[in-house]
Amino acid sequence: MQRFFVGTYSQGEGDIFTLLLDREQAKLSLGPIYTGCESPSFLALEGNCLYAVSERFVGGALCSFTVSREGTLTRTASVDAPYPGLCHISLWPNREAISVASYFGGGVVTCALQPDGALTDDVQWLPNTEKGINTERQDQAHVHSLTPDLAGKYTVEADLGIDRLKVFLMEGTKLRPHAEFSVQEGEGPRHFLFHPNGRYAYLITELSNHVLLFDYDSETGFLSHRQTYTLLDGSESKPCLAADIHLTADCRFLFASVRGVSHLIRFAVNVDGTLTDRQFVPCEAEVVRNFCIESEGKFMLVADQMANEVRLFAIEPESGDLSVCLDHVHIPSPVCVING
Repeated sequence: MQRFFVGTYSQGEGDIFTLLLDREQAKLSLGPIYTGCESPSFLALEGNCLYAVSERFVGGALCSFTVSREGTLTRTASVDAPYPGLCHISLWPNREAISVASYFGGGVVTCALQPDGALTDDVQWLPNTEKGINTERQDQAHVHSLTPDLAGKYTVEADLGIDRLKVFLMEGTKLRPHAEFSVQEGEGPRHFLFHPNGRYAYLITELSNHVLLFDYDSETGFLSHRQTYTLLDGSESKPCLAADIHLTADCRFLFASVRGVSHLIRFAVNVDGTLTDRQFVPCEAEVVRNFCIESEGKFMLVADQMANEVRLFAIEPESGDLSVCLDHVHIPSPVCVING
C-alpha cells in the first residue's frame, strides 16, 4: 500500500486525511482522519514528521505531527503566527528549519526545528513590500511558495503580488537575502520547481497561465530566464488561474494544472530542459489546486476541490497520457495531496 496525506479547507468532516493506494487493484481507501488543524491547505513530510499550515485569514498557525505506522497523526507542536493566509511549506534539506509562505501577510516565516523535527518558537519573519500592476490580485506582496535547491544552499521565493523571484541563502536556521529576479509584469509567480539535474527550473504563473523555464547556477544561486510557454489555447470560456506543476519521476513529462479547465496540461521535457508537444489531458475536474504523482511514477492523484473528491489515474509511461479515472474517494475541499 502507498500512503498519501490530503490537506483541506476544513468543512467539518475532518482536516487532514490519510489515503491508501492499492497499486495492484488501482483502488483508493481512506485511512485515519485528523481533526484539530483548521484549513491545513498545504502539507510537507520528512520521515515520520508531518507539517501543516493552518490557512486562516486572521493570523495563521504551523503544526508539526509524528506519523505512526498506521498513518495516525499525533501533534507535537503548534506555533501561532500573526501572518495571515499561510499557504505553502518548504522543509529545509538540512532538516533544521521550515519556511512558510504568507500570502496575505506578504512574507516568509521561517521556524527552527527541534532534533526530533518538532517546531520551536524560534521564528524569523521576512516581509516584502511593493505591489504589481493587477489592481485586484497584486494590491500588495503575496508570497505563494518557497523552493530549496537540490544542494540545500539557496531557496527561491515566488511572490505573486510583486512579480518577483527572491533567492535566499539558507544559513543555520535563518534566511539571508541573496538575489532578486523580476518576471514580466502581471505574470503572478506561484510555484517554482527544480529539475533533478539542478541546472534547470520551472515557474508556473497564476495570472498569465504560463510556465517559465530558467537556467540555474547552483554555485551562485542565479537564475536566467530562457523561455516562456503558454498553458492555454484561447478557447476557454471562463477565467483561468494556473495552480500546480510537477515532473514525472523519469523527468520525461511536465504536468500543470489550471483552475477553470477540465484537463491538465502536459509537456514533453527535452534533454536541454525545453518543453515541447503541449497536450491537454482530461482529468474530469475544473478546480485542481493540487495534484500528486506517486513515488513510483505510475499513478497520479488529482484533488478536485469543488467536487470534494480525490481521483486516481494511471500514467502511460511512453506517452504520458492519463487513463480514465480508476477510482475516487470523497474528501471535502481537498487542496493538497502529498506522498506519505
